[in-house]
Amino acid sequence: MIKTFKLTQISKLTISAIFIALVIVFSKILSIGDIPGIPFLRISLGPCLLIFASLLVGPIYGGLVGFLSDLIGYFAFDKSGFAYNPLFSITYILYGVLPWLLVFLVRLNKKYKMPILQFLLFFVLDFIVIYFISTNTEFKLYATVYQIDIYLRSIIICGSILITFLYFLLYYLLYKRFKNNDDRVLLNNISLLVLFILLLVQVGIGVYIKYITYSVDAFVLIATQIIATLIEIFICNYLILLLYKASSSMFKVYIKKQASKKTNNKEKLKKIIKEELNNLLK
Repeated sequence: MIKTFKLTQISKLTISAIFIALVIVFSKILSIGDIPGIPFLRISLGPCLLIFASLLVGPIYGGLVGFLSDLIGYFAFDKSGFAYNPLFSITYILYGVLPWLLVFLVRLNKKYKMPILQFLLFFVLDFIVIYFISTNTEFKLYATVYQIDIYLRSIIICGSILITFLYFLLYYLLYKRFKNNDDRVLLNNISLLVLFILLLVQVGIGVYIKYITYSVDAFVLIATQIIATLIEIFICNYLILLLYKASSSMFKVYIKKQASKKTNNKEKLKKIIKEELNNLLK
């Protein structure tokens, strides 16, 4: 089951600053963008880091991380040639706010259940991509017509199916490795959380913002965005799971150390009080 972290304000500020820098690096510098024919499409680890930041520092700091990373990242490193659009900052803010809020819904599931909903969502996404590629030999973008030959069609269809296969293969391998119900529930809940967030923000809100910004055919936007989202879902799901488990372990160690310090301080204080009382009695 996903649990939120209880951190001090100083810890949240420090972690937020680190994540702002990381999101900028991975979304603006180390991202896949400027793809020929679809310059509006970007694949990066930015959403993964923002989703995890939301779980770590909460919705307020998570939203600030999203907004500042997009704002600073654009003016410092963006080379797309497009003017700054505050609408895109909304998607970054949502990445930092929604995960913390939705975690209270997905963690209602306290027993492991088969990922049926994940199967259905992936099936729908694959179907849309395959349908678009199979029924279109070309598409128009910015008054330029791009041909979809049989080789490109085959690569996209096979790639979409391969990503889905690898996603559930890794899911199955982790399920077999996790021996207790809590870890399996965590796997299921994180996969649901990532799916909901990326589908809502990227395929839902993101497509609409790009449609009114770039005036591109809606179906072209949906198809290309789904391909990018499938890749990011695969990456985000297991990266966030890894980061969450690592952070949970570190946080437990930190709590134990703090508890140990408090116990030692109490014992020292008791000893001092006893010594002072004995001195007074003498």
